[in-house]
Amino acid sequence: MFISNKKYVRYFCFMIALSMFSSIIILTMFLIRHKEQRGTDYNDSSWTLLTTSREQPQIHRLREGELLNVEDEHEISNNAEQTTPKKKNDVVFLKTVKCASSSIQNILMRYGYNNNLTFVLPTVGWHFGFKPFNPKRAMVPPGNIYNMFCHHTRFNWNTVPDMMPNDAIYISILRHPNTMFESLYTYLMYEQHTGVDYETFISNPQRYYEVKQQQRVLAKNPMSFLFGLEVSDFDNLDSITAFIEDVHKQFQLIMIYEYFDESLVLLRELLGWSWDEMIAFRINSRPKYSKTNNSQRLQQLAEDWNLADMHLYTHFHIEFLKKVSKYGHQKMQNDVTLLRNKQKQIYNACVEDVHANRLMPGLSYTLRENSDRDCALLVREEPYFTEDIKHKLWPDKNFTDVIKKYYLKKDNTAGNAL
Repeated sequence: MFISNKKYVRYFCFMIALSMFSSIIILTMFLIRHKEQRGTDYNDSSWTLLTTSREQPQIHRLREGELLNVEDEHEISNNAEQTTPKKKNDVVFLKTVKCASSSIQNILMRYGYNNNLTFVLPTVGWHFGFKPFNPKRAMVPPGNIYNMFCHHTRFNWNTVPDMMPNDAIYISILRHPNTMFESLYTYLMYEQHTGVDYETFISNPQRYYEVKQQQRVLAKNPMSFLFGLEVSDFDNLDSITAFIEDVHKQFQLIMIYEYFDESLVLLRELLGWSWDEMIAFRINSRPKYSKTNNSQRLQQLAEDWNLADMHLYTHFHIEFLKKVSKYGHQKMQNDVTLLRNKQKQIYNACVEDVHANRLMPGLSYTLRENSDRDCALLVREEPYFTEDIKHKLWPDKNFTDVIKKYYLKKDNTAGNAL
């Protein structure tokens, strides 16, 4: 009679259901708690922490012998590549005049020499002159593959890209014409050819300028000329504009002399090289006594005379500042400080004294007695360094010693090959 009572049957069933539901809740909480405790055990070598930028860290258990998911592995490798980009070995550097280009060239030559890269080198001497580059004048390297092009020439838009790898990096450096031109005039000793000093020349340049004279080919718009602008277009604004657009498309980085350290920071980022590989000393800098009084009036005259160079410099000066802004001003300031400190440290460890070079234009360094081979490469003059590279790439060939022929008339000693 008790069991048949429907009221008590319903009560009994409700109590059983409630008891089962409570047991399920308690069991679920226990499992969750146990899982959380196991999830925080980072000392277990079979656990790997995977983190994404938009998600909280997750724990992914690996079975013995199991590898990361391909997508996860790709994500990790991409993060590593962002911090250590692949080094670039193929570089075209259009070497300009009186723009600290020899210091940039020394960086490239050291890197290529130390990493057994090939160079575009002339059969005689250490530059290709100032006619449009002709590949026939270049020595054929082992394997017929060129890595580095960093010696003086006039850029040839038809031949240079054809002989270099398709992914080669194109770079150069510019300097404000109002100081660059005065430096060039005195450094190249144009006074011996024109018969007048710099102030007299720049006050009336048309009187002394002769484009047909090879020794005076750089006496107007020298930077634009080396980039390939025709002399007949020096005063043609439409041609200058089109020319600058071509340079902009071909060259990934145009450095600026007035921001030399910042230029090295951007160059390092572009090439993926180390800080030690970006150290540079002054190579072809003039002694102070050879500098003239370059007044504001003379600077303005130089700007007027070098119209194409002014347009070229102005354009890439603006582009350079854009690159610095993109890099980040605070990051740039930090990296410039790092570079300068490292350079000062290496300079003090290597250099004993600096004086004017007796044999060729530029500076000469006296190294410390305990200095190493890296110190020697940092101060190696272009002619000697070029001969070193030639002997390394072509050990069985004999080369004309142009250094002794042209420079060592008063001194019978030459720099020792490395």
